[in-house]
Amino acid sequence: MESQQGQDGPTELWRQRWSECLPVAYMLKDRYRDHWVRFHSLPGSKRYANDESEYAIILERYNTVLCELFSEKDVYVITPMWTTEPAVPQHRSNANYWQTLLVRDDPDPEFRTYSHLFFTRRSWRYGCIDDLLREVANDKVGGVLITDTRMERIHHPYDGGADVLLPTSEERDRLRNRHVAWLSNHPSGLLPLRLRPPSPKVAVPQPDTATTRVRQVHRRTIMEKISRLTGYSADRFEVEHPVVLATDQKVGGSSPSECATVSAGRRPGHVLGRLLRLLAGFWP
Repeated sequence: MESQQGQDGPTELWRQRWSECLPVAYMLKDRYRDHWVRFHSLPGSKRYANDESEYAIILERYNTVLCELFSEKDVYVITPMWTTEPAVPQHRSNANYWQTLLVRDDPDPEFRTYSHLFFTRRSWRYGCIDDLLREVANDKVGGVLITDTRMERIHHPYDGGADVLLPTSEERDRLRNRHVAWLSNHPSGLLPLRLRPPSPKVAVPQPDTATTRVRQVHRRTIMEKISRLTGYSADRFEVEHPVVLATDQKVGGSSPSECATVSAGRRPGHVLGRLLRLLAGFWP
């Protein structure tokens, strides 16, 4: 993974605090397990809200943890834009450009994935980014990172919950113990490996052109890997083992690289389904 620098200050702070991983939200939990905890947004680990009462629960849980982390402090709100080209796109808001990361490299330029990071600085108060958090909960925005200005604490909201990374495992444990009811029942702290579609009452956002292109690239990448592993041509494999790559939701809510939600046309526990999910490179 490579980076193209914009703002030097946040970059140096990140290197000091989180040197084992570049600021790509979905990668952090794997590099810093001893500092990480995940909270779910709704009771029963439900992923999407059906009505305003459930949106209120989602926002209350987000804001409760955010206030515990950042009360009366300034924060950076970092949002990525994903493309298949290194040129920095125009951000939809007045955010500052931070840096560009080559997240997925490939000899073929069409198979590369770039994350362009933008950030704003603001004083934290309860509810101050509810519009953004609601977009995250609806899977309209992914890969958001919220940090203090020293970048010691990280909050990554996604559609279904939030990942939190703290300076020490002791501080992580204290936060986790305050919100035990919001944890996953799974031993890993994650959801079991399963696919759940959004509620039909929630409008599914249409991906923009750049996001659609990234998803198409990852679909081709996955099919090529399958072909190399199985000896099948990609076309023959799809005919004999129907494959669906969802383009209307993310699993884990982190990036277009996680949007290639793969499932085999057989029961969920089938070994082929597990292989395809492994190739897709995600875990919810």
